[in-house]
Amino acid sequence: MSSADQRPRACPVCGRQAGRARDCAECGWTLQKVWRPGPVTAQLREDFGRRLSAAQRRFDAHAAALVSTDRDRLTSWIRGGRPDDVEWVAALREAAKAADGAADQAPACATVLTALRDLPSGSEAVIVEIGPEGIGVTRAALDRLGTPLLREQPVTPWALLVPLLSTTEEERLFQLAGGIATLDRDLLTGYLADATRLVTVPAEATGTLVVCQPAGWRILEEAARHLAAAAPHGTLIRVAGAPAEGNGVVGSLRKRMPLLRSYGLVVATIAPATGAISLGMRPLFQPGDAQGAESVLTLRRAPGDRDATTLAVAVEGETADSDGTTIDRGALNVLSLHEMPPLDEPVYRVRAVLEAPGRVRFTEPAGITPLGRSWPETAAAIPRRVDVLPGPVDLVCALELAGDKPQVDRRRDLIRDLLEHLDDEFTDPGQLRVGLLGCRDHVFAPGEERRPVVRRQPLGTPADALLALENFRGTDVRYMDAAPLEDLLHEAHRMLAGSSAQGRSARLLLVARRRPHPRILGPDLVQPCPFDCDWRRLAQGLAASGVPVVAVADVLSRRAATHGFWADVGQAGLHSLAETSARKVGADLGVTARPGQRIGIPLPA
Repeated sequence: MSSADQRPRACPVCGRQAGRARDCAECGWTLQKVWRPGPVTAQLREDFGRRLSAAQRRFDAHAAALVSTDRDRLTSWIRGGRPDDVEWVAALREAAKAADGAADQAPACATVLTALRDLPSGSEAVIVEIGPEGIGVTRAALDRLGTPLLREQPVTPWALLVPLLSTTEEERLFQLAGGIATLDRDLLTGYLADATRLVTVPAEATGTLVVCQPAGWRILEEAARHLAAAAPHGTLIRVAGAPAEGNGVVGSLRKRMPLLRSYGLVVATIAPATGAISLGMRPLFQPGDAQGAESVLTLRRAPGDRDATTLAVAVEGETADSDGTTIDRGALNVLSLHEMPPLDEPVYRVRAVLEAPGRVRFTEPAGITPLGRSWPETAAAIPRRVDVLPGPVDLVCALELAGDKPQVDRRRDLIRDLLEHLDDEFTDPGQLRVGLLGCRDHVFAPGEERRPVVRRQPLGTPADALLALENFRGTDVRYMDAAPLEDLLHEAHRMLAGSSAQGRSARLLLVARRRPHPRILGPDLVQPCPFDCDWRRLAQGLAASGVPVVAVADVLSRRAATHGFWADVGQAGLHSLAETSARKVGADLGVTARPGQRIGIPLPA
């Protein structure tokens, strides 16, 4: 018999077609030897069978070790029986070498995300996953807010792609990893070629990421290499170990998906001098933050604004920065809107949780809910400027102390209500300083004309002013025609003289009944101020210094509201005592929000 007649059609170890080679090019098994004389003895047959069985066991154990480190899991399909300890250790070592150069799951996800982050606007990439379940295709793009969009197509299972493979899951995994010695190799190659041709990549795709997982599995690696070479701009990513979820990295990518762009919270800033509103951002989440990340921000509301607040989460980009710079409100890329119920506390914390790219949930304070209104509607409701100033502010409250006790108490009650309101609204030390002035009557009697008539409480906290107000007791009226309001204006001017240099806004509230003394004796014969104070010059000086004055008169006639002392002094606001309130006065003074001027979004703390 010639040697050609004895040549095997396929390698008995790996199943590769033998051709005319002496040794198998894949596994090295000697396919034919030189003829030797003598009979084929039983011993020779036994030795040959033992060597062949060991080679087959070694070949199959390698595939089994790629699937599982459990030696007994796939023993049923290992030719030659269960590997011994030495053989199994060698199989595990060879399996590890087969996966050399492959990335772990987390770095592989990071590689995919980097590719997505670099996508040009309006383009998409294709992720082809070749895994234990089959071949899956995912089209990936970024939406206008920089949020990854993953459109997965159903995975085409190996049972359809390569019908040659076993219908039993465990045996099929063994075959995918490399246990293919019993399969028709030519037929297998044809099926794999057909399978890879079924994967269509759009011509407009910016890139193709071919993910092979687990790395080292024979059939998966062969299909992945072919696809990566054939796809436009193809990149092969080999991932070690079985997929954590699904058929590859995409299954866990949604949960592990870190942000590609920063998210921030839209805040309003009030210009101290003009009250102009500008929008800025405070960072919530940074690129790389993943599901479950938390962020805490300290914010505040405008003093006096106790309505519901809108929390707007925006994506930072070319028109939105987190450094507090002014942002064009119309150009903001707002991701979501949330409504926070009214809060009593002027300064508060919000806690946000990143549920996934594009989804942020607020867990603190309680009661925050998604808001269905659009950002353009919200932005349109934010005023361009407001009267309220965020501070720092110096406020002097001046009142006439002479009169019957119930009337003086009503004046003190108004100031007390205002101070209590401000004490609740201004909690930051030094943000608001309040001083008190109170006057009793000049006494035009020999030796008493130049007696000081003004009581003072220097600028301090609203709480300090509240305590001091208890000592501002009423006195009897000693001169019916006028009260030393000009002295109050003089002292207020002195008390507020240094505010501007300290970067503080100054305000004056005057609560009284009578008119002031003139500087000189006039035709009405009202006694002039013994200290030569000129209320007109003082009022003009306060106005020139940028100190708004709100005036509250016990009784305000129509003429007094338009002519004379009350009209000239109360340029920022003029009220009658019976018809006003602490909130109205605070709004006129510009220290609390005016009704109809709510900002609607938080201020930075």
